[in-house]
Amino acid sequence: MVIPLYNNDTTLVKEIRACLSILKKHTSRHEIVVCDDGSTDRSANLLKKHFGKNPRVRLLFHKKNLGIAPTLRQLYREARYDYIFLYSVDGDWKTEDIVRMLSTLDKTRADIVTGVRSQTNYTAYRRIVSFFYNLLPWLLFGVKTYDAGSIKIIKKSVFESIKLSSKSVFFEAELIIKAVKKGANIATVHNIHYHKQNPAAGRGGRLTSVVQSFSDMIRLRLTQL
Repeated sequence: MVIPLYNNDTTLVKEIRACLSILKKHTSRHEIVVCDDGSTDRSANLLKKHFGKNPRVRLLFHKKNLGIAPTLRQLYREARYDYIFLYSVDGDWKTEDIVRMLSTLDKTRADIVTGVRSQTNYTAYRRIVSFFYNLLPWLLFGVKTYDAGSIKIIKKSVFESIKLSSKSVFFEAELIIKAVKKGANIATVHNIHYHKQNPAAGRGGRLTSVVQSFSDMIRLRLTQL
């Protein structure tokens, strides 16, 4: 499991402990790689205090905030086992869905298992952004990305076979698009619980993030022409 983290000092200890408990029950071959992306709160200190000596947890730290794409790229590279489970410990997700995701992987042996969030708690603006995030990859590349920004499981060898260029949150959609183009199969888990604890902390829905994502999307389309 890999976890990108930024200013999550109120939730990270409880969430990581819950993840460890679930993974331990599922398989003996597991670890959690956490990357603190330049947090300005107590996150780094709490990680060191509670998990610094845990052999199942590896901690990475950025001195300054690099953003989600560089952080994810580093985490995916650092992962050592056959499958990479991307999760977040910001409190927006429910750890019970980890079990559903792992169960689907066991049943399907898919190359990618992606969660599809319930949008019952989305604002109108977020619904519009989500609609275009899902529509445009289909129109431009003929690939259904489902819910690229959700929690997901990715086969390590699939990630290693793909060259990714996006510097925005489109990084995750680009991974799915290129994986499908290479013949990867995708399984989905619907009704993933998601409730934004701090609306101001969301990266994917910010106007600057939206513009950067669409820019990366168009750039990728032009390079594939």
